[in-house]
Amino acid sequence: MERIIGTVRERERSPVLAALLSLFFTGLGQWYCGERARAAVLLLLRLLPLVLIPLVAFAGRGNHGLFAAVSMAGAALAVWIAASVDAFFLARRRSVLPGGARSLAAYILFALIATASVAGAAAMTAAAYRPYVQSDDAMEPLIRKGDILLVSRFVRDVPTPGSVVVYRGDHGALTARVAARAKDRLAERGSMLAVSGSFLLMGIYGEAEIRALGLGNSEELFYEVNEGAKYPVKAASGSGRLTKYKGPSAAAGEGRIFIADDNRLGREWLRTIRIDSLTGRVEGVLWGGSRRRMLLGPFVEIQRSASDVNTVNILD
Repeated sequence: MERIIGTVRERERSPVLAALLSLFFTGLGQWYCGERARAAVLLLLRLLPLVLIPLVAFAGRGNHGLFAAVSMAGAALAVWIAASVDAFFLARRRSVLPGGARSLAAYILFALIATASVAGAAAMTAAAYRPYVQSDDAMEPLIRKGDILLVSRFVRDVPTPGSVVVYRGDHGALTARVAARAKDRLAERGSMLAVSGSFLLMGIYGEAEIRALGLGNSEELFYEVNEGAKYPVKAASGSGRLTKYKGPSAAAGEGRIFIADDNRLGREWLRTIRIDSLTGRVEGVLWGGSRRRMLLGPFVEIQRSASDVNTVNILD
């Protein structure tokens, strides 16, 4: 008896089409080439960093939140591009049999799942972070007018002193640095802050530190140390002697905290705000006009020691 063996012609895949499919819908180009498991893995690899980014807002402290969020966003971008490139070369050496999993309906379903998943993860990220353009010179010299900042929308509790926050002011959103907690008593003298009877440590940056921060040296450039955070301020020069503060001080009041500008020249730079006016915590500078200032944190974390002091600058 004669046996008739039926054959099905394999269909070649278009590399350009495969690349475009994965560019617009991560993993769809791999599905188009018959690699369903590969498609699912690439989609999950793109989603994972996007889903983890919002978690940084809950756990972020100091300068770490900026680098973690940017690194995860970079990983998601890298997977997105790699999936398109992979699909292109995969299609050049693959041909597939027709079938239900490679039908138009299957492609549309995968595309819808990919779109909904990425959109959902992106929405979670947008709910946790937002960009903010610095509108004035109040935070010079570290944060300058026009800098694009990464702001965490989630403020679980009052950020530690030294942190930079965004708050609702009389004329819109503004930035400032947390000077002290609500329980502390604060006094201002010249360009100096005395917290609970002790002046905050102040000194002069070394040349290497100035270059690393992208700052311009000047007679008005000093650093201040508050709760382990070291950051530059524009301040008037002092006598160079560390002292206790013996004058009158004040508390912020119930539900309020002290905030201060880094630019302390010719302005009212110390004030109190309501805690419920806080709308975010600044994680750092996304773009500051130069590569050196890109991804700059809001302060430099340090160990408090004598080596941190080049010249102490405390007003008598």
